[in-house]
Order: sequence, then C-alpha cells, then structure tokens
Amino acid sequence: MGAGLAFGLAAFGAGIGLGQVVRAGLAVISENPALQSKVFIFVGMVESIAIYGIVMMFFHLRTIVLTTNFSIFNFIF
Repeated sequence: MGAGLAFGLAAFGAGIGLGQVVRAGLAVISENPALQSKVFIFVGMVESIAIYGIVMMFFHLRTIVLTTNFSIFNFIF
C-alpha cells in the first residue's frame, strides 16, 4: 500500500504542478518565444517529481521483498 501511495501521490502532485507550469509557460512563450527553452526546463523539473515517486516505489517494494518471504511467484503459482 505504501508503494502505491508513493507513486500515486507523486504522480497526482506532478500532474497538478505540470498543469500550472504548462499554462504559465504557454503564456510566456506567446509573449516571448525566445524563452521557450527555459519553459521546457521548468516542465522537466516538475515532471521529475513523478520519476522520484517511481524510484521511491521500487525502493519500498525492494524493502518488502528483502524483509519478508513475499514473492510475486506466490501469487502466480
């Protein structure tokens, strides 16, 4: 459950932040197209939040697997 929350909340927050950054970035680009590369850098910074959430999810799942006898094969076979 913690792994799902780590990714889900990070993706939710990144989605909200990305919407705000893109909205403001499009306004900036429409006024000054020379700032387009800087806007893309900010979009990448916001999107990295979701990537950090995925990394934390995998760390959490790894901890669960190493500390318990949990295995995905228990559910398959």
